[in-house]
Amino acid sequence: MRERPFTKLLIGIITSATLLSLCSAFQKASLNVNIFKLEGYIVPFLFGSFTGGIIGLLNYKWRSNLREKLRLEKILSKELDSQVKNKTKNILIANEMLELLMDTLTHDILNYLTIIDGNLNIYLGNPKQRFLEEIDKATEKGIKLVENIRKFDQLVDYNQELKLIEIASIIRDLQDDYDLKINVKGNAIVLADDLLKTVFDNLIRNVKEHTESDYVEIQIQEENEKFCSILFRDHGKGIPDNLKNSLFERGNQGKDSKYKGLGLYIVKKIIERYGGTIKLVESPQGGTSFSIKLPKE
Repeated sequence: MRERPFTKLLIGIITSATLLSLCSAFQKASLNVNIFKLEGYIVPFLFGSFTGGIIGLLNYKWRSNLREKLRLEKILSKELDSQVKNKTKNILIANEMLELLMDTLTHDILNYLTIIDGNLNIYLGNPKQRFLEEIDKATEKGIKLVENIRKFDQLVDYNQELKLIEIASIIRDLQDDYDLKINVKGNAIVLADDLLKTVFDNLIRNVKEHTESDYVEIQIQEENEKFCSILFRDHGKGIPDNLKNSLFERGNQGKDSKYKGLGLYIVKKIIERYGGTIKLVESPQGGTSFSIKLPKE
């Protein structure tokens, strides 16, 4: 219940005036003076009323200031706690990305360079077309890997502000880049950044390079007030059972993969950065289906 200044003033006046009047009565009684005479009470009563009123108002002001200070400290504490948690989470993500970058540079790219160097040396002594093809494949793998690594810079930039983005619009921008039929149903506006285009670019590229499907279906719908859901489905041969549990882990690749499996790992990290989720789901029509949830605000 909120205290009012008038109430504190009235309590102060009554309390102080009563105490001083009682003191006057005790003093009269000690001097054998009739305590029922009004004389001797007026000045203590007025002085008590005045000082009591001031004390009551000061007490109200002090308590109000204290409550406001405690309220502000509580709000500030929650805000700082939230900021610390977010900073800690982002630092952990950045460290994970840097560790991945180091592993990739020291292992994968070195491996591609070794393949190129080995086949080039063989070609110089035995100039056959197949050695040039191996060099070309390794070069292509290295280029694609570097393209993915370049996206890490944005992924670890946790100061980059999120903004409202229309999903169907960024998918339409990608349609001309692929010789695939991409059917988009529905639309939604989500809170993300420019890396959201990378999510769908990776998923569509996987269909193009790692499946036998020439058709992609993307269904977008608003799930509730906070999230929208996206079903990404192709008509390919599907994911092998032995890869399903580790599909989003870094470095995962299938038997016939063209390059090291950073794509889906990056996709998952980007979506998680927005506060969303992605998972592989079973499809009765076959092929590969991903269920994605993204926040709307």
